[in-house]
Amino acid sequence: MFNGGGHVTLSPITVNTPVGIDPKEVSDIHIYPNPVSDILYIEGDLSIQNITIFNTTGQLQYKGKETVIPVSDWNKGTYFIKIETPEKALTKKFIVK
Repeated sequence: MFNGGGHVTLSPITVNTPVGIDPKEVSDIHIYPNPVSDILYIEGDLSIQNITIFNTTGQLQYKGKETVIPVSDWNKGTYFIKIETPEKALTKKFIVK
């Protein structure tokens, strides 16, 4: 804040980090390309036990362990992928175009 006498006073800034989320863990699994039109790829350093994909109405679209998933015959739209590892479950959103 400028006080008019040629001095600037700065207020303290607080930075909050979300509790319980390790930024490294969130980036351990990648899905690409997004948006996808042909094949969805899943890569990561974690051991994948199960993958489930749902559309926006909650219908199960895919269940398995494959990390290369053909989506060319799926309806265009938004989907949610749940990737389960021994340590956690991670849900991400992707778009089929």
